[in-house]
Amino acid sequence: MKKIAIIQYKSSTKGGAESVAMHMINALQDKYDISFITPLTDINIGDINRFYNISINKSIDIRSFTEQKYFDKIEHISGVLPQNETTEKFTLGLDLLRSAFFLRGIKQIQSEFDLLIWATRGPDIGRSYQHMQYYSNDELSSGEGMEVINSTVPALRYVHCPYQIQNIRKYQHNPVIEKGLSKICELIVGETPPNENVQSYLSNSNFTGKMLEVNNVSCKTLYPPVDVKELQAKSTSWEQRENGFVCVGRIAKDKNIHKNIDLIDRLRNHGHKTHLHIVGIQYDSQYSRKILTLADKKPYINFEGEVTKDELVELISTHKFGIHGKEFERFGIVIAEMVAGGMLPFVHNSGGQTEIVNNNNNLMYDDLDNATNKINAILKDPSKQTNIRDQLPFSDKYSVQRFYDEIQTHVDSMIQEHSKSNKFEK
Repeated sequence: MKKIAIIQYKSSTKGGAESVAMHMINALQDKYDISFITPLTDINIGDINRFYNISINKSIDIRSFTEQKYFDKIEHISGVLPQNETTEKFTLGLDLLRSAFFLRGIKQIQSEFDLLIWATRGPDIGRSYQHMQYYSNDELSSGEGMEVINSTVPALRYVHCPYQIQNIRKYQHNPVIEKGLSKICELIVGETPPNENVQSYLSNSNFTGKMLEVNNVSCKTLYPPVDVKELQAKSTSWEQRENGFVCVGRIAKDKNIHKNIDLIDRLRNHGHKTHLHIVGIQYDSQYSRKILTLADKKPYINFEGEVTKDELVELISTHKFGIHGKEFERFGIVIAEMVAGGMLPFVHNSGGQTEIVNNNNNLMYDDLDNATNKINAILKDPSKQTNIRDQLPFSDKYSVQRFYDEIQTHVDSMIQEHSKSNKFEK
């Protein structure tokens, strides 16, 4: 049985990119010997299975490397310290070192495997690791993106975002620290040649794929798996739903949750008796406190935090509208869940999220003023709401089964191709 390592460099097991990694494991585990490589040191497979409605083998080989446990302890201590610029940079530096040790760990074990699958983006540790340059038209306006893929065996890359935000550059006003941290991280990992073993790239949306193709990186779009059975089964009639909004995602600055709250304030000022439920893990503690403070002052803003899958299904199934504040979202699984659950989701007019709403101009906004005007007009017109819903049937191209079929076919093809050329023979 061929051995495959599925690598996930994330700080959680719950989220859009995390969902892809978990479903990959579930799709491939019956045919291949799977190892899950992660910096997380406390993983409950039972919880993951319940959350994603999957059946990952509880005896799966999980590798997190010994050093990661020490970083967990240090981060726990730093988490209780007063949050300021100094502690923020300390935490950032700690994450860079964690990343370096994670990459080193992968280098040490990679020869055990026949294929590496990078299910989420690789760690970002320093300038010398810019093996490939990708360009973004949003967060990295200077076009200085990078991918860190550290492997000497064949690899498949699932690309969620075609760039890396270089954390090391947050020290750019202190060049000594910047260069010092970068050099330390690179020494930890060791010399890494430009990777030539990524035979295949998959992207999470056409938007992501086009940005890769600009740099002559050929890839195929494989939309993330969206589990919609419960959402479709429990979807209630439009008339029975609450005239409220739900936003779902990490509680982090890039999700623009504060703007969602501002939007609800504006709609209420237009006379709409509406409300907002905020759902998501508290990813950014400082920003989470800000959102909690805002919510506490407004009885129509409900901070739900992390919820169970059943609770999320209940919220989506019983509310009319969704709002997603992130700009240039590469895909947005929750938006597809909202469509499947019968909601009207409003999204920023950028990124791959526009593909999910079929580029419907009624559901895309450019800024807060534009969003207020569009949504105000829709809330006033029930017939318009019905017409827009009729234009948003959920597509099978987002289904779990379609994802499983395509990832299995793709991996099988890679295994067979390289077996023939003896590249997979040990």
